[in-house]
Amino acid sequence: MKARLFYILTLLVLLAGLLPTTAAFADGGNDGNYEFRGTIETLPADIYNGDWQVSGVTVHVTPATQIDEERGPVAVGAYVEVKGWLQADGSVDATKIDVKSSPGGGGGGGDDHGYMKFYGTIESLPDTPGWIGDWIVSGRTVHVTSATQIEQEHGPVAMYAFVEVKGPQQADGSVNATKIEVKIGAGSGGNGRSYTQFYGTIDSMPANGLTGDWSVGGRTVHVDAATRIEQEHGPVAVGVYVEVKGWLEADDSVSAVKIEVKEGQSSGSGGSGGGSIVGTYTKFYGTVDNYPDGLVGLWSVSGQSVEVTPTTWIDQEHGPVTQGAYVEVEGWVQTDGTVTATKIEVKDSPGNYGDGSHTKFYGTVEQLPADGLVGTWWVSGRAVQVDSSTWINQEHGTVMVGAYIEVEGMPQTDGSIIATKIEVKSHSATGGGSSGSEGYTKFYGIVESLPAGGSLIGDWVVSGRTVHVDAITRIDQEHGPVQTGVRVEVKGIQNADGTVTAYKIEVKY
Repeated sequence: MKARLFYILTLLVLLAGLLPTTAAFADGGNDGNYEFRGTIETLPADIYNGDWQVSGVTVHVTPATQIDEERGPVAVGAYVEVKGWLQADGSVDATKIDVKSSPGGGGGGGDDHGYMKFYGTIESLPDTPGWIGDWIVSGRTVHVTSATQIEQEHGPVAMYAFVEVKGPQQADGSVNATKIEVKIGAGSGGNGRSYTQFYGTIDSMPANGLTGDWSVGGRTVHVDAATRIEQEHGPVAVGVYVEVKGWLEADDSVSAVKIEVKEGQSSGSGGSGGGSIVGTYTKFYGTVDNYPDGLVGLWSVSGQSVEVTPTTWIDQEHGPVTQGAYVEVEGWVQTDGTVTATKIEVKDSPGNYGDGSHTKFYGTVEQLPADGLVGTWWVSGRAVQVDSSTWINQEHGTVMVGAYIEVEGMPQTDGSIIATKIEVKSHSATGGGSSGSEGYTKFYGIVESLPAGGSLIGDWVVSGRTVHVDAITRIDQEHGPVQTGVRVEVKGIQNADGTVTAYKIEVKY
C-alpha cells in the first residue's frame, strides 16, 4: 500500500511540471495539498458549482469551496490563487480561491519562480548532527544544510512528523530547504507528550558547551543540537532569566525546543541611576491573595510579594482586580525577592485554579463529553476540564474526536487541566480531507433574501448559499445596514449539506 502511495505521489510531482510555473505542493491541512496562481479563462453559469479554467488548469468548484472576493469579484480575466487537492488527471478540487486582482488590474508579477512551499510527512532522516543531509518528505527529496532554519515549536523532528518545507525547487524535483517547520509531531501531537512553556532562572549548565542537561528554576531541561537558543537579550549563563518551550516528559523534565534569554544576570546593585529596579525582569501567573485599597502598594500573588506603584499598568479588560482573580504579572525582581510590577493583567475572574500556575500544550482530542462540550475532555491522555467560561476557538475547524488542538489553562494536583482557552488547529493530527468536509469557511456575496418579519435571525440567502443566523451570530453593520442587495463577508462553519452556520457577518458595502 505504501509503495502504491509513493508511486502516486511521484506521479503527481511529474504532473506538476505540466501546470503553471507558480504552482507548488502546499497546505497539507484543510486547504489541500496543492496551490497555484493563474488567470481565469472560463467560468460556469453557476460560479459556485462547476468547472473553472484557470491558466489551462481545470478547477472543480463546489458550494464548499471558500471564495475570497475581497480584492475584486470573480470574473473572466481575474488573477486568482487556487488551493486544493491535485487529482491524477492534473485538475484541482478547489478548497479555496482568492481573487488577487480584477481583470486588467495587474497581478501575477513578483512571483518567486522556482521557490516553493509544501507539506508532508517525514519518511527518512539522515543520522547526522542537526539532520544535515537528504530527507525524504512524502516521497520528495529535501536537501538540508547548516543554513536551513528548522522550527520545532509544535513538535520535534522525527520520523512521521508532519512538516512544512520552503525552498527553491531543483530541476530533478528535489528542494533545497531554506526553512522546515514541524506542524504536528509524530503520533498524537508529539508522541503523546504535552507541549509546555515556562520561565525561570538558569541554575546550572553543562560543563562543556550548551548541549546536555540544564537546570532552570529547579527543573531539568534537556538541550540538544536541535534546540533553538535565542541570545538577543544577552548570553546564556547561570543566573540568567530565560523562557523555555518544549515537550513535557513523564518525569516532569522538559525536552527543550526553544530557549530564549529574556534578561541578563542580576547586577546585584543599583549602579548609576539604577533606582529601585536592580534585579532581573520576570513574568509569572498567579492568584491574587490580597491587595491594598486603591491598588497602589504591596500585593500578594500566589504567595509572591508584588509592589505596585502609580506607574504600574493594570489591565482589567477581562475582569476587575479582586481577591482570587487570576493575573499575569510583569516586573523587576528586587534584592529582597519582591517584584516591582510594570504591568498586571487580569486574565480571568475568581475561581479554583489549583496551584495558580499556567500551562499550554498541544494534543489530539481522544474523547468528548456525551452531551455538549462542557465537561471532561481527554486530550492526548490528559484530562481537560471545560466549563461555560472556557473560550473555544473553532475558526480552523470544529471540535471533534481526532481534532488537533491547543489547550491553555491551570494544571491541577491530579494532573488535569482547567481550560481557559481551547483552539482547534486542524481537523485531525494527520491533516487532509476533502473539500466537502465540514469545517471553517469564509466567503463574500450579495444578500439575496432575509428572514421575514424584520428579524435577522433565521436563514439568509447570500449569492445562492443558505446561511443560518442565530442569536450568537455577530453582525457587523459598521459600513451600512443589512438589507437585500448589500455585499457581505460571511464567516462560519460549513455544514455537510453546503449551508453555512454563521458566527460573523460583516457588511462590506
